[in-house]
Amino acid sequence: MSLLHALWDGDGLVLWADAWCLVDRQTPVEEPLVHPFALSRQDLHRCLTSQQRLPEAPLQPVDRLLSLPSRDLRRSRRRRRASSGSEWEVWSGLPLLAGEAIPEQCQWWPWRIEGLKLAMADLPTWLNALPLSGEHPDLGDELRWLAHLQRWCLSLVARGRWLPVVEATGDHCCARWQPLINREDDRYRLETMALHMPQALLSGQEPLNTLACRRPEQQRLQVASMVAALLDTQMRAAFTPLEEGLDELLDSWQQALASPEGFLASNGDGVERLQAATNHWRQVVMGQLAPARACLELQAPTPQQGEQDSHHWPLRFGLQAAVDTGLWLDAEAVWAAGDNAVHIGEIPVDKPSQLLLEGLGRALSAFTPLERGLEGATPSGMSLTAAEAFVLVRTASRRLRDLGVGVKLPATLSDGLAGRMGLAIQADLPPESQGFSLGESLQWRWTLMIGGQPITLNQLERLSAQKSPLVNHGGQWVELRPGDIKAAEAFCLGEPRFSLEDALRLAGDDSEALQRLPVHRFEAGPRLQQVLEQYHHYKQPDPLPAPEGFCGQLRPYQERGLGWLAFLYRFGQGACLADDMGLGKTIQLLA
Repeated sequence: MSLLHALWDGDGLVLWADAWCLVDRQTPVEEPLVHPFALSRQDLHRCLTSQQRLPEAPLQPVDRLLSLPSRDLRRSRRRRRASSGSEWEVWSGLPLLAGEAIPEQCQWWPWRIEGLKLAMADLPTWLNALPLSGEHPDLGDELRWLAHLQRWCLSLVARGRWLPVVEATGDHCCARWQPLINREDDRYRLETMALHMPQALLSGQEPLNTLACRRPEQQRLQVASMVAALLDTQMRAAFTPLEEGLDELLDSWQQALASPEGFLASNGDGVERLQAATNHWRQVVMGQLAPARACLELQAPTPQQGEQDSHHWPLRFGLQAAVDTGLWLDAEAVWAAGDNAVHIGEIPVDKPSQLLLEGLGRALSAFTPLERGLEGATPSGMSLTAAEAFVLVRTASRRLRDLGVGVKLPATLSDGLAGRMGLAIQADLPPESQGFSLGESLQWRWTLMIGGQPITLNQLERLSAQKSPLVNHGGQWVELRPGDIKAAEAFCLGEPRFSLEDALRLAGDDSEALQRLPVHRFEAGPRLQQVLEQYHHYKQPDPLPAPEGFCGQLRPYQERGLGWLAFLYRFGQGACLADDMGLGKTIQLLA
């Protein structure tokens, strides 16, 4: 079986394939050797056809050199020097096949392959047809990785995560569509894609008559350029310029954004001003694609500070690793490094002070209280009021992350519903109940919870009297919402009941609420747990024999069907019998 591979070529994708076969070891002398396992162009074309992956667009025949890890077999090969008669070892080996473990004693050598190049304009459609999952032994790791990269590009397009910009290219200016990779999830996706990018994807180069070898490196900038090329191609194909209402410069810009080449007609200072404006726009909303980003860490006041200082919240500045948000470097260490590179964990970061300063500048547009902390030349932190800390927790943190600025919050203020007022519930079926009725009441106990700790109604009233959105309960700082206080008071003063229907709903969804209060913990007793497992985990109900007075005999599979019908009827739900014709749907229904 042949394995299909790909090389990223900047303006397209080079397809090639290899197959296992018996070959002799190779010894390069002056020119790169032909890859002994690679298919010829004719065989590659037949391979694409048989796999039903031949693009509809024309393919261009190309030759490439691959820098590949190669197994060293030189111990068995020696040569003799003509002048001295001494012998020396000569490299002799074979390129490793895909999937082979790279040995410690390994060399990188160039190997010539024949390929077929797919143009960038036709690449997204072809990648969209590649599968994302499942067993596909005919596809190399590069193509599976590219299929996921293309789906991410589609997601960026669908979510509007792009900007039109003007870039200088040699003597020309070009209109481009740039991906907007500033949100936390997209930054993490970029780092993850760079971490898992197959090195073989970037191992190709133009063929040279020398034994030149270039070992590829995995870098986020290379992945970002691939995303930019794929997104730009698809946006051009989909963009329709406005026909009227724009001045001459903006009209030429949008025409260039829709054209295949993207060349922007020179208009003197106008084009230069447009280029500067779009670059500034991109920097403000996105920043740099770096291995780290500016980060704000909100710290809760410590209990030792006393009541007079309890509403002053320390805010620290620093750098946070993009791929591992748990790695952090204080601003003091960043300023001390200056323009020298630093390491966050094992991640190298160039020009850290410039990166931190640029990120804090963008953060200022989303959180104006930050201005007080940026008055000095080397700011390292500041103090927030309780109201400012509440704004950062509730609204500003989301805007900051959208600008590519990290935010670290105390655990009880960053876990969503877990830090809010809610309930812990224990319940079971009454002894006399069979669990047949959805509306029947259960035996249950409830406890008010906030920040993972129980709270009484008296404690809640004392916290509410502080008139602060952030309060300290049991050493934990939590968010106290007026709506939650009212819901808790109404719940405690009423006569709440808990039914089997409530239990089924809570067991099936972690985000469910009871009488407007989130349920943080739900524990089912043994009898109730059996009912919940049958309902939610689709455990097979017991077969039921024919009832008394039934004229007929049920076969074993019909008894199982009857058990399912009775089980669903027990919960007030309908059923659809999908047996084949003549297998007894009617007799099961009658039973």
